[in-house]
Amino acid sequence: NKETDAVVKKTRPVLILDAGHGAIDPGAVNDSLNLYEKDITRSIADAILEKIDTNKIQVIETRPGDTNIHRHERIKKANLYQPDLLLTIHVNGDPDTTYNGFEMSYSDSLVVHMDHKDTISILNPNREKAAKYIKTFVPKIAKKFPVMRNRYYHARKDRIWMICAGRYPSLLLEFGFINSRKDLAYLTNKK
Repeated sequence: NKETDAVVKKTRPVLILDAGHGAIDPGAVNDSLNLYEKDITRSIADAILEKIDTNKIQVIETRPGDTNIHRHERIKKANLYQPDLLLTIHVNGDPDTTYNGFEMSYSDSLVVHMDHKDTISILNPNREKAAKYIKTFVPKIAKKFPVMRNRYYHARKDRIWMICAGRYPSLLLEFGFINSRKDLAYLTNKK
């Protein structure tokens, strides 16, 4: 389909904002508080949207509201815009309540072909741009949320689809742990 394969012409820098999970896919869950990752990621995306000057930056959301959109569709949408940055937002889940803090990461490699059994990867040509974005964002997040532990940033070796399938800088923000007593003060606070 020529219409869906065409790249959208950019008039200003483009940010693809991906609030992880959604609808029937809750992500990590804190059962005792009836708290779902999908709701937290949506709230964080909404807070980011409030702060961005959309006259200067075009923001495209992959998941508006509480919808369930497959990651392949999210990547397809992002590819139409060839964004200057894709930011996928998640919350870590671990039953160990002592784990806490935020971290950012990017992928060292890109998936260029995937079929039923074989995956071919290449070195991510955008890893340096992604690392530069992270080195800007992490100190700002740490300053804004000083009580939250800064777990810093790293290049991921595993395949997180949202950060290894696009031909543009892509970052994963893991904002806290859903079962951490320390992080819950931020994760449950609308401010």
